[in-house]
Amino acid sequence: MADLQEKLITLLQQFGLSLNACKAYVSLLKNNPATGYEISSQSAIPRSAIYATLNRLESMGLVNSEGDTPKKYIPLAPSQLIDHLNSNHTENINGLTPHDYEVACYIGADCVLVANGHVSRERLKNTGAPVFSNLNEMLFWLKGSF
Repeated sequence: MADLQEKLITLLQQFGLSLNACKAYVSLLKNNPATGYEISSQSAIPRSAIYATLNRLESMGLVNSEGDTPKKYIPLAPSQLIDHLNSNHTENINGLTPHDYEVACYIGADCVLVANGHVSRERLKNTGAPVFSNLNEMLFWLKGSF
């Protein structure tokens, strides 16, 4: 289970989420709705940082809140998360090239490539990086690798 969490956190970080935002989202997937205090306790995010993190996730549309005292948070369903990230990042993903993979390797970042841009799938496969047709295909691959 810890490997699944780590892979999900790594994937979300590749979409620009902070480590705290990833940990809060994963915590909510396991236990929701939850208060900021509960999320803080489960995710090891300091209480001094949890509300700013949750507000950021809410502004990104990745969590919703309900009630006032105490406010409880609900994560966007994983199936909707992929669609949300796909719609917000398709422009960036379509531009990935073998050069982007080289840069990712140089800086020590993980990289996957999506073959729906201007570079052929075969050329992308030659990099050795995982190559997908879309984010849903990548999600299925992640689920199968646990």
